[in-house]
Amino acid sequence: MKIAIIGAGISGLTLANLIQSDENCNIEFKVFEKRAEIDNQSRGIQLSPNATRILNLINLKDLNSSQFFSPKKINFIDLLNGKKITDIDLSLFNKANDPYLCIERSVLINFFKKQLPTDSILFNKKVVKIENIDNNLKIVNFSDGESFKANIIVAADGVFSDIRKHNFKNSVLNFSGFIAFRTEIIASSKINLIDKERINVFFGPSCHAVLYPVNRNKDINFVSIISNNKYKIYADNWQVNEENIIKEFLQKSKFWWENLTNALKEKKISLWPIYKVKTFEDWTKNNIILMGDAAHAMLPFQAQGAAQSIEDAYNLYENLKKKDLESSLPVYSKTRKKRISKIEMRTNINRYVFHISNKFLKYVRNFLLKKLFENKIFLKIYFKNLFNQ
Repeated sequence: MKIAIIGAGISGLTLANLIQSDENCNIEFKVFEKRAEIDNQSRGIQLSPNATRILNLINLKDLNSSQFFSPKKINFIDLLNGKKITDIDLSLFNKANDPYLCIERSVLINFFKKQLPTDSILFNKKVVKIENIDNNLKIVNFSDGESFKANIIVAADGVFSDIRKHNFKNSVLNFSGFIAFRTEIIASSKINLIDKERINVFFGPSCHAVLYPVNRNKDINFVSIISNNKYKIYADNWQVNEENIIKEFLQKSKFWWENLTNALKEKKISLWPIYKVKTFEDWTKNNIILMGDAAHAMLPFQAQGAAQSIEDAYNLYENLKKKDLESSLPVYSKTRKKRISKIEMRTNINRYVFHISNKFLKYVRNFLLKKLFENKIFLKIYFKNLFNQ
């Protein structure tokens, strides 16, 4: 069987590595990326144990330990005054071989790339059309005039997936009303009076910020998510309005805890509008399969974006090995839709909890979180289904 993996992101490269590492897997693959090179933007991601368990199958444990950080706790802090609300002890869920990791996305992507044959990833390959030869064979046509024959097309081409747009007509992509504001990775020496041993989640009114170390040097990833319904008027023209929106962010952040505000001084801020893919009936159609953000781009309130893309790749890999694809591919779609639905329920709860503005409700939230997160039995039950997949 021959498959074309469209997109050299986390989900696509995870799938390629799983196939490559399995000597008994009778699948040929090529990865096609529309960019001229791998996306090496400097930003952090969190990999919970449900993700690292899968990545260890492709030797993530061999990655140099200086290139990631394994935090022991997650702090929850008031964004305006810096007072700690409570924390979560990650040692309750971590296992020696499957820890919770924080890492630069570029480090993970390059780890994937180095394990694959040099000719397995082709760049400057923008898909313009997919043609059916018969029920079991397709031709992928690229903008450079070249083509590729495959039995299966895996669309791992991100939230703005052209393949989803042209082949899954009932899918809907909408701006969520949330914007992520990022800096590049901040050198540890530039961060003062902020815990560099843990993930720090700052709760604010209609916003939150997350800081965490991404390597042994404890260099810090920063991202803030801000919600504002007025952002929807910019949805079709972000570039024109980018400068003004970033100015608004910088003005808002002046009222944050002083040590956090100081960490952002003289840092270049980038803007990332967050889009959601509305859940639709199926992620497989005529041997075209959606995976990762192309299938289920979600809000970043559960730190599961990368992890769920990795789970997608593993589940699809397991189903592709089965002889009866006609029955196994719908199993992939059904299983992953059920899992993503549960994650989105948690995400929607967190979206409300993180961004509470009302002072009384903030007091109630802080009181309840402190009581719940001090209860190890509650934590184990609540996070078991998330981290133990």
